[in-house]
Order: sequence, then C-alpha cells, then structure tokens
Amino acid sequence: MSISLYTPATGFPDLEAKIAYGLARVGIEAFGMEKITIHDEGGFYTVVIDVDENESEKFEKTFNLLCKRLLSSPYIPFSTPGIGRDKYGKCPPWEPLKIKPVVI
Repeated sequence: MSISLYTPATGFPDLEAKIAYGLARVGIEAFGMEKITIHDEGGFYTVVIDVDENESEKFEKTFNLLCKRLLSSPYIPFSTPGIGRDKYGKCPPWEPLKIKPVVI
C-alpha cells in the first residue's frame, strides 16, 4: 500500500518544493527515508510513501505531532509567504480578537 500526497500547485516553484519536502519529512520521521519518493509532476509534486496497511495510523500520529510542534511556533507567521510585515515594514497586530457578547 502507498500513501500519495500532493502539493497544491500554487504557481510558485520554490514554495511547491518546500511543501513537498515538508510532506516528505512527515513520512521520513514516521517510516524512514527509504520508503519516500518525490515526483516532479511539472507544476506540482507528488510525495509517495510506501507503507503497510497496519502502519497508516503511525503516519497519522506523526503528522499530528509535527503539526502541533511546528505550526504552533510564533515564527511561522513571519516566514510564511503572504503573512507577516506589510509594505511599510510594520508587523500586523497579533492580539487576540475581542468579541463582545450580544444581548438580545
């Protein structure tokens, strides 16, 4: 059995490569480098992970662990394209949204 993961075809080749390597990292941490292949599909990438059926849960747990560990980093907003400093070099406010209760 194999798991195939695809990059979103953003139109930015460097971003596509980063996403592909990020997806491959999940497979490498879960199963080792020997079971991972990355295919350039011309505009997007396919990451294929060769696993047994009983190992698919291990992939899911590793993916969740990496998401919690990496995506919770406060540095992600400043290193993600399209998020971060505005054209004047100022950072957007990252304060929590304050919602006022509505009384009916």
